[in-house]
Amino acid sequence: MNVHGYAGTGGRRDLLYDAVKGKILWNSEYGESDPSGMTLATCLTMDFIYLHNTAWVYWQVLDGSNWGLINTDVGSQIIYTVNPKYYVLAQFTRHIRPGFTIINGGTDLNTVAAYDKTSKKLVIITTNAKTPQTITYNLDQFTITDGTVTLKRD
Repeated sequence: MNVHGYAGTGGRRDLLYDAVKGKILWNSEYGESDPSGMTLATCLTMDFIYLHNTAWVYWQVLDGSNWGLINTDVGSQIIYTVNPKYYVLAQFTRHIRPGFTIINGGTDLNTVAAYDKTSKKLVIITTNAKTPQTITYNLDQFTITDGTVTLKRD
């Protein structure tokens, strides 16, 4: 099952997930015109927590009017600037790799946690909403020895 993620921070991802439970779900097209990356980070986190998608694809890497990760004039083939959201997406894709399992179970809508059983890596990505915040991570489910992380239920 694939969906397009143009509802931004709206939309009931949880209801869609419940309706297709048991099927593989992809968000095969996402896009918005916020160059800062804050909307992107929020939507990615919401998708991972509520939609439980196993694939996520950004609509256009190169596009104008801040829709692209890189601002361009496609018609004239001119590349202008890299939008900050390029780097935001890079934080997710560089660290949450294929094969990782999203393990969020809490109520922190600014954080995505992912674990890879094979490499024994735990990745935590938290969005800084530009306001002072204190976040506590409960790692009681893990054993950490010499930099290796093991989920206790493995």
